[in-house]
Amino acid sequence: MARATKARATKTSGRTAVSVTASDPESVSKLWRYGDAWERYPIRAGETWRAGTGLVAAHDLRYPLPDFLKTADCLFIDPPWNIGNLKTFYTKAANPDYPADFLHFADQLFARVREIAPRSCYIEIGNQHVTEFRMRLYDAGYGYIHGWPVTYYGKHPCWLLKGARTPHTGRDFEGVDEARCIELIAQEEEYSVIGDLCMGRGLVGYHAYRAGRQFVGSELNPRRLAVLLAQVAQAGGTVERVSRDSSSGNQTS
Repeated sequence: MARATKARATKTSGRTAVSVTASDPESVSKLWRYGDAWERYPIRAGETWRAGTGLVAAHDLRYPLPDFLKTADCLFIDPPWNIGNLKTFYTKAANPDYPADFLHFADQLFARVREIAPRSCYIEIGNQHVTEFRMRLYDAGYGYIHGWPVTYYGKHPCWLLKGARTPHTGRDFEGVDEARCIELIAQEEEYSVIGDLCMGRGLVGYHAYRAGRQFVGSELNPRRLAVLLAQVAQAGGTVERVSRDSSSGNQTS
């Protein structure tokens, strides 16, 4: 069953401006190329692409959000779970400019959540920081924090948290694998646009597309994001570059 709590507010550490290096998909190790999707759909840092019913960008959360991401009224985010996981994501993206402090990354992530201010925000997180993330959801303005123990890849225990302004009355996710959770939320949750700030290979977007619903998202690693573009194209969706946003600082030539 859902474990709903009213969390106590807590102070988070201060934010400082950083200079960010864009990911380079052409210099990625062969171990982390995720097939040839990027060669077919070569999205680059700072670009926005249409993928069926959605818009996505290769984007580092340390930069200001593209405006289209602010249209989301529901979020599902599977961020890195700890500093080791965070560094691995930057390494796989061939980006050496990874954050040195996990809680500072969490500051930036939740600043983006507050900026979007969706009605509901789901976050998948490991046991190490689940209490911290519960409190941060409360700080972001959600009076009801629901939590379910779920699994990742069917065997790794983790948590699915939901921040909402009203009690959860929907499905019980306890014991469900995270991929199935995403599918069910994309199909059943009340929203106009679902967003994901750490898209990875795009399960949130793919399931929203399959459900005929709108989505938006961003992902640090262009090669991982290209997997979503390829899957949507294979399923019959239109995939095309919409814009290059040189103002974001995320542009590569």
